Amino acid sequence: MNKPAPTPADLIDPIRERWSPRAFDPSQAVAPELLNEVLEAARWAPSCFNEQPWRFLVFGKDDALRPDVEACLNPTNQWACQASHLLVICAMKQFAKNEKDNRHAAYDTGAATLALILQAQSKGLASHQMAGFKREELETLLQIPVQAECLSVMALGYECEAKEEAGLSPEHLEKEKGPRMRKELAQIASSGQVWSF
Repeated sequence: MNKPAPTPADLIDPIRERWSPRAFDPSQAVAPELLNEVLEAARWAPSCFNEQPWRFLVFGKDDALRPDVEACLNPTNQWACQASHLLVICAMKQFAKNEKDNRHAAYDTGAATLALILQAQSKGLASHQMAGFKREELETLLQIPVQAECLSVMALGYECEAKEEAGLSPEHLEKEKGPRMRKELAQIASSGQVWSF
């Protein structure tokens, strides 16, 4: 399903075409080589002091912990279980060199995640990030250390084109077929003036 960004700007294709579907094809698995490729894109993202605070815990359908990770998703995000992979995205909260707080860790992890998403999009993969999960349960399950923070869970795989057959709720199906919407540019960026939003 094509849902290009409705904008006159000359955006590069991976940005123009990127959107976050909920309907994933359970029969299509992401090949290990392609998975490594999108993770490599994240590896080369910029970060404060080149700290690279991001950590990706990757779970395919055959991984023993996958059902437990799925159980940590909120009920409204159970559609993500159809995706080939679930990625638990974490950030190290302290600098490795001096153990001081890294207040840029989440920002930098977001940059790495976007690099991953755009690489995935350019290779025909779909992704959808979720904030709706049981954070404490997931961190306990995966033995996330106190120096790290679990920020998001991402569904990664191939989009299911037959939306009605994807097992989505009526509400999610409506969102799946609806247009992409964003705030106007003036609502997010200003030039040469103090805060005016």
